[in-house]
Amino acid sequence: MGTVPSIIKLGLGASTGVLSARNGAAMRASIIGCFFYNDRAKREALVKVSPLLTHRDPRALIGAQAIALAASLQRHDIKSITPFSKLPNEQEYEKEWKAILEKIIQSLAEEDSVTQFLEKMDIREGPSGYVFQSVPAVLYVWLGYEVYEDSVLLFGGILIPSPSGGGLGWGTSF
Repeated sequence: MGTVPSIIKLGLGASTGVLSARNGAAMRASIIGCFFYNDRAKREALVKVSPLLTHRDPRALIGAQAIALAASLQRHDIKSITPFSKLPNEQEYEKEWKAILEKIIQSLAEEDSVTQFLEKMDIREGPSGYVFQSVPAVLYVWLGYEVYEDSVLLFGGILIPSPSGGGLGWGTSF
């Protein structure tokens, strides 16, 4: 968890952010994406600094970029996986992100349920707070939710049922 340690560090006057790839930065990014949906440069600049408050892992930035882009596309009423391959990725994790996008594309083409998609992502107990599990799950539901009966949309947020009964709440924050 990056938020509490970062708040403590900030209170002590130290630089913030811990090496963490959890959901905090991605959860903040949807607001940035909605507000700056018509200003790509400003959206990307703000999303780039937002994770540094709590989550310094480059994967947190990739997840935040993806959620901000999804929010922006939604404001334009566009649903497409294509723009996500053009995110300004961190080189270190570019291959991993591209592999995730390929799994999303494959599962959408095969009209997999959310549960089937999560299985292809090797997520058996439902998405965790790890951004490379939660963000792909949210993107998958967002891109194809009208097809999938095992997902629930709630006030614009997404609840994704977990086979173990946990992990429902985070999707509504995106």
